[in-house]
Amino acid sequence: MSGPGEAPGRAAVIAAWRAVLDALEPHESLPMPVFGSGRAVFHLYGTVAQGQMAALEEALPCEFTESISDEARDDPWFRLTGEIGGVPVVITAQAALVADKQVIGRHVVEDVGWVRKPLEPATESEAQ
Repeated sequence: MSGPGEAPGRAAVIAAWRAVLDALEPHESLPMPVFGSGRAVFHLYGTVAQGQMAALEEALPCEFTESISDEARDDPWFRLTGEIGGVPVVITAQAALVADKQVIGRHVVEDVGWVRKPLEPATESEAQ
C-alpha cells in the first residue's frame, strides 16, 4: 500500500488498469489505452476524436481536468487528465479536433519607458 505522494504499488496499478478495462468492456467502439510508466494513455486521432473523447470521459470512473499542451505551437494537443486508483489516466487529441479556439480574455500590456521632458529655459529668478 502506498502513502500520500508515493507511487502506487504493483497490485494497485494492476487493479486500476482492470478498472479502466472493465469500464471500456461494454463500449467496443472505444479505443484501447496504452499502458506504461504507471499510467493509461488514450491517443485519439481523426474525425472520430471528439466523439471518442466524450464517450471515454463518460465511461471512465474518474473526474477529468482539461489542459492544452504548448499553446504557442501550431498544433497543440488537448488533454484530459484523471486518476483511477492512484493511477493517472490521460486522454489526448489534437486540439483542433476536439476544441474551438476562442478569445477568452484580453490583456493590455503597456510598454513604459522614460522620455526626457522638453528643455525649458530657466527664468531669471530660477537661474540665480
